[in-house]
Amino acid sequence: MDLTREQLIKMAVDKYFIGANENDAKKMCSVLSDDCVMRFTAAKYRYDDHDAIMIHLNEFTSTYKVVNFHNFVNVVDVKSQSIAVRFQVDLEDHDGEKLSMSNCNFFQANEDGLFNDCLIFNSAPLQKGFEAGSAV
Repeated sequence: MDLTREQLIKMAVDKYFIGANENDAKKMCSVLSDDCVMRFTAAKYRYDDHDAIMIHLNEFTSTYKVVNFHNFVNVVDVKSQSIAVRFQVDLEDHDGEKLSMSNCNFFQANEDGLFNDCLIFNSAPLQKGFEAGSAV
């Protein structure tokens, strides 16, 4: 199932990132395949399937009372069924500790029209909200 440019953007931005802003891990995972792998290039975290990612996203959304992904810049390659999204993210945990980053996620869609690979480049160290579900 080939996705259009608009569908790839809707999946990445409207479902995944806005789902995070809404603290809705289920919405975020709705665009991920059962065998999706999510990994961070500058951190030790790797989630090897949908279940592990759901565990991670539930921890992430419960750790931060404020999650604000914004200022999206999308680079879409319909032919390869991929999208790169550069963005700002502002996080605030329940103790008032804040973290702001300028990151980039690379998503690859499979033949079923779901993301099966997510590679994340983060600009600040990660720890709180990322341990659960990680294979490493």
